[in-house]
Amino acid sequence: MSYCCECDKERIKENLNKLLTACKDHEKLLRAYMLDFFVDNHWETLPKKWRDVLGTLTPEELGSWILYPELYEYKKVWPLSLLALRCAVRFHSIERQPAQEHWRDQALGFSKDCRHRNFLNCDLGRGELNRKLFSKHIKPKKFHEIEVMAKVTANCAKRLGCKFVVDIGSGLGHLGRILAFHYGLQVCCLEEQICLTEKAKKIDEQLRKLFEKSGRNIVPPVHINKSINTALDQNELIKILLDAFGLQFKEELEFGLVGLHPCGDLGPTLMRLLVDCPNAVFINVVGCCYMKLTEESSGCIQGYPMSCFVTGEIDTKNLSYEAREVSCHALEMYCDRLKKGCVDDLKIHCYRSTLECILIRHWPHLKHSGLKSIKHTQDLSFEKYAVEAVEKLAISLPAHDLLSDDVERRLLQWKNVVVFYSLRLLLAPLVESAILLDRLLFMEENGLPSMLIPAFDPQFSPRNHILLALKENK
Repeated sequence: MSYCCECDKERIKENLNKLLTACKDHEKLLRAYMLDFFVDNHWETLPKKWRDVLGTLTPEELGSWILYPELYEYKKVWPLSLLALRCAVRFHSIERQPAQEHWRDQALGFSKDCRHRNFLNCDLGRGELNRKLFSKHIKPKKFHEIEVMAKVTANCAKRLGCKFVVDIGSGLGHLGRILAFHYGLQVCCLEEQICLTEKAKKIDEQLRKLFEKSGRNIVPPVHINKSINTALDQNELIKILLDAFGLQFKEELEFGLVGLHPCGDLGPTLMRLLVDCPNAVFINVVGCCYMKLTEESSGCIQGYPMSCFVTGEIDTKNLSYEAREVSCHALEMYCDRLKKGCVDDLKIHCYRSTLECILIRHWPHLKHSGLKSIKHTQDLSFEKYAVEAVEKLAISLPAHDLLSDDVERRLLQWKNVVVFYSLRLLLAPLVESAILLDRLLFMEENGLPSMLIPAFDPQFSPRNHILLALKENK
């Protein structure tokens, strides 16, 4: 499903109820730690009929069933409860696949008359973006996100006649650079880390000189070191921006807010800033790190829930840390690995949960300890993986444990571990959809028309929804 507040308010409320109820019904699965698979015997917690079917699937079949159940060839009788769960996830979750034709041909109703709106494809009169020029120092995944985010932001700015943009958590300034150099916007980049700000300025200067040679006079972004948190004072921010843009009066300043994967509560903080600050006129924000959202607070600031509807009218509103954490995982990428049969890559959770049993047996206080991240595990035996993984714990694993019959028995169950993990990923879109729809309702409750756009390819960018809101009637 795709959503826009003004057209879908009641549908959003109804669906939020169903999403959160489904999360509550499968809370045990969502709360499960994968590293406790053997410690807590997770496999036995699944219904026997589920185990009987899922345990016989190949990784390729499992990946196909999760992503494309309508194309999967059912060769045996499946339990209706499992089929119903898959249908519910598919029906109630927000659409994740970018569908530009859908946006072009159907009303997403961004204003009261439900006129067609297209923030990805309208002609900005800027010509084609020089990808080779702007993609230096950027990985393809990140550039894919930045390019799309820049176009959506430029469309919002053009629509409102707004020429100022604030990029929060700007990093090396890649997004702000495209907005300034290609789209001609005046951009202020706020970044906490000084080292990133200094590097960003150097890249700006290199690019500015290239544009000067071609006869174009470009105003680079302004980079400022600033930490943005839930205690953000809008008056302080206004002063910073007036100075950055060389303005005297705040009446001259109307700006858009951009946040590309702000962590945890930062996304909700920016949304509240749009609501509270008269000078802020639009926002484009892509969420990230939902497990870091503050759920309960003694004050009025919390990351989830945001809307009055979820806060006051839904009893099953709580989402556990584990549920919010799994909602940040890469469903499409993982299922792609399943479908390709890359089984050696999939055994890492089995290795980790097997190692957890050894750790708890000898060092109970090390339960759920953070271990060294091991790359290329497909090339490692369990023994080599375990020794490398515990390096920073300063312990020596007993050799007889690493080669014991118990370890061998657990390692043979790697397919069950894959199935259990895959079921948790199957539920992940329910959790993310609930969080995003809660944010959408928050905007609507504050009189701001908004929409969720699945803008990025989820194969590259698992968190791929832009929440867009404008103060059109300002």
